[in-house]
Amino acid sequence: MDKIIRKLMMAAACLLLAASADGQEYRNDTLRFDMDLDRRLDTVIFDKAKGIIVCKLSTQAFREIKSMKLIFDGRQSGIEKKGNGFTYTVPHMRAGYHCDFAYSKALKKVQIIGMNRYEFGPANNDGSGESSVNLLTDSYSGIWNYYDMENSRLVEMPTIKRKMVLPKTYLETFDDKIINQYISRCVKLFEKEKADRIGQRKTANFKHSFSDASGKNMVSVKVYNPCDLAAPPWDADKNFIEASLVNRKNTLAVRYDNPAPEMSLIFYDHKEISVQTINGINAVFIPFYYCGNSEDHDKAVSYLIFYNGRSYARHLAYACTKTGCKLQQEQKTIKGLPVALSKHLIKYSNSRHKNKRSFHQD
Repeated sequence: MDKIIRKLMMAAACLLLAASADGQEYRNDTLRFDMDLDRRLDTVIFDKAKGIIVCKLSTQAFREIKSMKLIFDGRQSGIEKKGNGFTYTVPHMRAGYHCDFAYSKALKKVQIIGMNRYEFGPANNDGSGESSVNLLTDSYSGIWNYYDMENSRLVEMPTIKRKMVLPKTYLETFDDKIINQYISRCVKLFEKEKADRIGQRKTANFKHSFSDASGKNMVSVKVYNPCDLAAPPWDADKNFIEASLVNRKNTLAVRYDNPAPEMSLIFYDHKEISVQTINGINAVFIPFYYCGNSEDHDKAVSYLIFYNGRSYARHLAYACTKTGCKLQQEQKTIKGLPVALSKHLIKYSNSRHKNKRSFHQD
């Protein structure tokens, strides 16, 4: 990753030095070489005044083949020979791109065969890197970095390789449209890869199974931006827990979105999931907690519950002292739950939370 950044910085420095050289242009405006491979010199001109590229090929009686009007930085943009063709370069201070052209004997046309681009990103180099697309094979490859805000470091992502199909473009139809299409798709690939990697890092998934009279039951629990008790941050822009129960009779789901993730995050210990039998029917209790800005006297536990073909999310508040914890008086019953389930949940929760350490908030 550091090599990529250094490489890009050196390239930018060279571009700036070349642009500032006394009396010299950044790139040659006129190239003379055998482009159509007939052993006679051809001419390629980058006319900056008109904003076009012009080719004069010997096999076509030196007739002018002109591009569409282009948008570029007049001082630094230019053309130079590359292989049997030429490359058109548009560099900026912190980003830039190249477009490679070659002559197709079969088509008797000058066509764009590839593009590559680079970016330095902002001061923290988020989004820095480079990519290329081969327009003959429709192959894209990108090496990009993103800045990990939580750990204050630049992370190099694995090389992104995709199929990228762009319109066949020849010199006479070449303008900024195909470049913008390439850049737009490239940015979307980077953003998706970045989001996927951050999402994987910030999502915790758990699976539990148990059997009863109805057969095998599979419980899945997902926590987005879970709390790590050992290390901050204990806040985020989004935080939720969701669970599902699947058996041969039902597929149930329940989700709770933390309304104040900037204050505290959800903590879930998968070892605390419990299957309780209430009046001959199994109930699944999935307790979770909160870490962050919590006072010693204010403790809370929440439950996702599956019972008798329905799902619930309920919250219990406790007041804790040095001698123990007690359920808040107004929560002696839990609104909206079947009576048997409400009584059992309160009894179960009280038996689990007799001291403040059981809330995982210290």
